[in-house]
Amino acid sequence: MKKMITLVAVALTTLALSSGAMAASFSGKVTKNDGERVTLEVAKGGPTWVKKGSVLSAAGGMPTVVDVQGKQVTLKFSKAKAAKIKQNMTLSVSEPPKGTGTEVVAGC
Repeated sequence: MKKMITLVAVALTTLALSSGAMAASFSGKVTKNDGERVTLEVAKGGPTWVKKGSVLSAAGGMPTVVDVQGKQVTLKFSKAKAAKIKQNMTLSVSEPPKGTGTEVVAGC
């Protein structure tokens, strides 16, 4: 019985940890870097789940989506993070992992 409970606990833990690896993501080429604002051009067009004001995970930071127009997505980074991003580099962007404080709390 003890062995079965341990097996179920390990299976549930594995399932919980693997769901973070399935977060939606995309990559794009940097077309413009204006200090804090970085514009990406996405090859297939902007993903439908990317909305203005949402927080994403990219380049070791948590940028905010400033604008989405067709294939272009504009992100606002801190000045330090944006300084490390160069023109024409490919940048991978994904949803932030759950539990990072980017979720919207509903209710009172």
